[in-house]
Amino acid sequence: MTWRKAFRDFAKTGMRTDPYFSAFTELPSWAQDIDAGTLPVWSVMTPREQIDSQNKDELRRTFDLTVTMARAGGDDVDDILDADALAAEAAVMPTLKSAGLYAEMAGVATRMAGEGARRLGEIELTITCIVETTKATPA
Repeated sequence: MTWRKAFRDFAKTGMRTDPYFSAFTELPSWAQDIDAGTLPVWSVMTPREQIDSQNKDELRRTFDLTVTMARAGGDDVDDILDADALAAEAAVMPTLKSAGLYAEMAGVATRMAGEGARRLGEIELTITCIVETTKATPA
């Protein structure tokens, strides 16, 4: 198992076990429009990794873990997404830290589409994760 998968799995466990997200559908990821009947949804991904050589034997792997949530809403969808983000942070961060993994919140981004009662909003938490490995056993 890779470090990225381990971090994703712990983050998913945090989301799956938090009662706040019981009405959400877990998706592996999405690139297309989501059927309105499926909303609200969440996904965990590791879209970017930077690898730096620390010395002749060690690597520092810094990667982004993202938790993305999407839901339909009206004019107040921004406020609801803010609550979703706080709940996700409260679900995921302790799970990662209790596993002894280095993870720090790095940012939150919101995207909106539509107008009025037909608005679709997404909010994405970015968590910076760091793992140090040897060059001989990078995973």
